[in-house]
Amino acid sequence: MIMSPVTEIKQAALESGFHFAAIAPVDPSPLAHHLDIWLQQGHAQQMRWIPDRRMLLRDPRRVWPDAKSMLVVGLRYSLSSHYDAFLTDPSRGAISRYAWGRDYHKIMGKRLLALGKNLSSILRQPVNFRKFVDAGPLLERPLAARAIPGFIGKNTLLIHKAIGSSFFLGELLLDISLPPDPLQELEGCGKCNACMKNCPSGALGIPWKQATRNCLSYHTIEGGPIISHRIRPLQGNRIFGCDECQTICPFNRENDQDASPPDPAFVPDNINRVAPSLADVMRWSRDEYDALFAGSAVRRVSHEYFQRNAVVALGNWGSDEALEILAPLRDSPSEILRAHAAWAIGQCHSAENATNILAKWQQNEANPLVRLELQLATNTSGN
Repeated sequence: MIMSPVTEIKQAALESGFHFAAIAPVDPSPLAHHLDIWLQQGHAQQMRWIPDRRMLLRDPRRVWPDAKSMLVVGLRYSLSSHYDAFLTDPSRGAISRYAWGRDYHKIMGKRLLALGKNLSSILRQPVNFRKFVDAGPLLERPLAARAIPGFIGKNTLLIHKAIGSSFFLGELLLDISLPPDPLQELEGCGKCNACMKNCPSGALGIPWKQATRNCLSYHTIEGGPIISHRIRPLQGNRIFGCDECQTICPFNRENDQDASPPDPAFVPDNINRVAPSLADVMRWSRDEYDALFAGSAVRRVSHEYFQRNAVVALGNWGSDEALEILAPLRDSPSEILRAHAAWAIGQCHSAENATNILAKWQQNEANPLVRLELQLATNTSGN
């Protein structure tokens, strides 16, 4: 039986290990104008590359003028509840599930490159391509939503009706014309607001709009050096990302993970890649951090920022054990760690010990930012 070019490409994508494949048009998504609104409302925050690439993001043909069609592929990762006891332990730092395994940019990038190089042979004609994995200027989710059996959820994530939202997206822009998959009219989220109600920081107050300034994933991964006082208590024990709007989603809860298991590359091989002890995180040197998370998406944040996130988590733990870990940070060479440690010590349950530590620290601290944090923390711990 002779297969169509589209069928051959999709089959090759599935044989490459991807969980789904679809062909999308390369003209601008009807949802592209929402990017301008989002930018006007200031949601890019510190992510300055987004407004800088605004015009490219709106139209894939601006990214590569030769593009005539786009192959969209997905690779599933795990939302397993197997590690929930560790993730909810306040003495441990919770890492977002997408980062438990190997770096998806590298895994998908290699597979897409190999697939792209093989297309000329598959189709028996010259095929040029450009690959993208969450790094190039493409509005991936709105573009992919026109091709896969899915939709953009109220949590702003792309939801595949068969496997939920726990997958990575990748694309190949192609210089050959292929018929796009038909747009599927789906009910979508309907009346469900579970993600909005479950967001711990109120980042999803309006359906289909994420307020970046409130998002814990933004603050623990992409944000600036100082996490705001408003966000710190809401962070809980999260030290890299947040999964709440996915784990509560019915499309993720109802879809059988065993029917389409996650790619083995994204299954953790070490509990430290899931929920490391906060005490261990604060002991790790930069070299130890780099070695543990080599080949992991966690390396997107520096050793210093990762420890900063752990310091906030220690403050939210607030135990005597947390105070013992935090106290030595008054001598840290990092003003970022010292500033957050001052706040965290002020949150600890042992108010008298915390107040004494803060009072002695104030006598020798010269940095204005840290001194301000110490003053605020002293007022907190005394109440």
